[in-house]
Amino acid sequence: MAAYDFFSRRTHMQKRAPCEKCGKMVAPYESVRLGSIEEGYQHLCMACTNAEIAEHAGVDFKHPEYLPMKLTDVEGIEHEFHFNTRLLGNRVAISALEIKNDEPHGYSFEVLTNNPEEDTLELFRRLFDRMQRALSQRHLNVDEYGLHITKPDIVRARIDYDLENPESGPLLVIDGKEVAWDEFGRMLMSFEGFQFKMEIYDISEER
Repeated sequence: MAAYDFFSRRTHMQKRAPCEKCGKMVAPYESVRLGSIEEGYQHLCMACTNAEIAEHAGVDFKHPEYLPMKLTDVEGIEHEFHFNTRLLGNRVAISALEIKNDEPHGYSFEVLTNNPEEDTLELFRRLFDRMQRALSQRHLNVDEYGLHITKPDIVRARIDYDLENPESGPLLVIDGKEVAWDEFGRMLMSFEGFQFKMEIYDISEER
C-alpha cells in the first residue's frame, strides 16, 4: 500500500501549494504526501488522498468538507478552527486545528472511528462536543507572578515540538497556549514535596 505523510510542525513547508491531482491550493496542514519510495510521492489535498485510499481499500467513502469555525473559550477569547477528514484504511479520523496566520498554533483535537462507512456527521458532532468541553476548561491562570496551575491541580496538555529551540525539550500546549518545558517546570516548583502522575494517551482519546 502507498505510504502517506501528514503535516507536522517539523515540516519546513510553510506555503500553500496546488494539489497535484485536482489543482486546489492547499496549506501543508490540509494536505499529504502520498506514494511510495519506488514510485515517488505526490502532494495531494485531503479529498484526493481519501479518494485514492478508498479505491485501494475498496471502501465506499464520501469525503466531507467542513468550513472553518470560530469558537470562544471560557475567557471570551476567540479561536479559529480548520477541519481535516482522513480515511485511514478501515478507520476515519476528523481533526480540528486552531489556525493563526495560516499556520497551526494552539488547540488541536481529533476523533476516530473504526467504521469507515459510519456517518461522518455524527463523528463531527463528537468532535464539536469535545472542542466545547475543552474550551470551557482552564488549567492555567496568570497573575503578577506569571502562569500557575489552577485547582484542582490537573493539567491536560498536548506534547509538541519547539522548532525554534529543538534542544530545549518538548513544547507543551495547555489551554491553547504554548508553554516551554522549563516554564512548566517552574510552575511545578510551587508543589515541592507533592507527588504527581503523568498519563500519556492518544490525541483521539479524552480523559
